Amino acid sequence: MAKESRSAMYPTLRLGTSYNFGRSSSDAGFALYSQTAGLSYGITLNYALFDGGRVRHSVRSANIQLQNALIALDAEKNWQYHQLVKAFSNLRAAAEWMALEEQNIVLAKEHVQIMMERYRLGECTSPEMKDAQQSFVDAEFRLLQARFQGITAQTNLRRIDGHLVP
Repeated sequence: MAKESRSAMYPTLRLGTSYNFGRSSSDAGFALYSQTAGLSYGITLNYALFDGGRVRHSVRSANIQLQNALIALDAEKNWQYHQLVKAFSNLRAAAEWMALEEQNIVLAKEHVQIMMERYRLGECTSPEMKDAQQSFVDAEFRLLQARFQGITAQTNLRRIDGHLVP
């Protein structure tokens, strides 16, 4: 855009051509019949000596617009990079949380099995058994939440990366 504005500083050269054909006839007079035909051409060189600073102002304005566009582009790139890093971090955290909850569910299941054996042997009360079962249910629920969080983070990352259109 600045180059376009700067182009008004340079002289312009125009070439022009035309072809004319004319024919006239008269019943009386000096020339009874007249016909003209011909090719005409011309060259025009134009240079503005003074334009009131219009071109200089236009060039400055174009340079400022270019700088603003570059700043906006850089800001958009930074924002996109930030969103990508944030989404990747969320995905990694969700994967770690899911792995932790999968280990937790194994331990909760073992705890329920131990408590069932103790209950069968009479070494455990019903409230203790119920607490172990509730602990297992809570662990399953947390695992489902972790999986949901992982899928959400993965979907968000794919959307930001451009592989998934919202």
